[in-house]
Amino acid sequence: MGGCGALDSEKRRYFLNQLKEARMEALKDSEGYQKVLHVIERMGSCLLGKIRTLHKYGDKIRELAARSPYAEEIPEIHPAWHTPFSVLYELVKQARNDAMHQGVVARQLTHNLVVMALILEDAMKVNDNGARISDIMVRNIVTAEMWHPVSFVRQQMLINSFTYLPLFDGSEWKVLSDHAVARYLFNCSNSERKKRLIQTIAQAKSNGLSLDDGLVVRLVNGSDTKHANLINIDGEPVELSNLVNQSEGRPILVTAEDNKRLVGLITPFDML
Repeated sequence: MGGCGALDSEKRRYFLNQLKEARMEALKDSEGYQKVLHVIERMGSCLLGKIRTLHKYGDKIRELAARSPYAEEIPEIHPAWHTPFSVLYELVKQARNDAMHQGVVARQLTHNLVVMALILEDAMKVNDNGARISDIMVRNIVTAEMWHPVSFVRQQMLINSFTYLPLFDGSEWKVLSDHAVARYLFNCSNSERKKRLIQTIAQAKSNGLSLDDGLVVRLVNGSDTKHANLINIDGEPVELSNLVNQSEGRPILVTAEDNKRLVGLITPFDML
């Protein structure tokens, strides 16, 4: 990606999503630093306009990170709780050149890169024109299907630490919560639990599994850059800030114009 120069809104959205995905992969593997590191290196190459080393990318990446108060300001006020981005960058640079990328070294490198990714994500969310849904929403969405067995849905929730899974019940979007699944499987005998795990979501729904209404908005004309293009399913425009207030902890489901294809998901976790 050499020759990119400064990050415009399109490039910023691209790297923001790349960092999120890489960070989530690293959280599943305490030694899985590679993906986050590679995204940061590609970002450095884009900012510098040429392929070089982490050392050469340093000034550009630190300049970008400085847009977030987590980079330097907050660590100055709370040094016991936060490490400055510049220090993290030096630690990562040193570990990157270390021949030993296993065990404690790899785990510490992964931790430092995850924290760096969080700071860079926060920096790229800082937008002089206000929050944009495309800067926040998750695009690679895991959904449940009415024909999926409860056993599989439960497993997906545990593997990915999901609180909600969206699903389309044939007419509208719903969300299935971990609380609903736990309640459905907990207060019953072992034999009954096995039967319920084998059931499809559709069968379980008929047997008492509760599905919650999703907070659904749709994109108009395929655009996802400004909140003016977010339309409630009843046809009224809606501001992103209003959506956050309305969500009350539920995920916000962003659909295409036909309201059947899910193109994005926003949870409180994504708004932190």
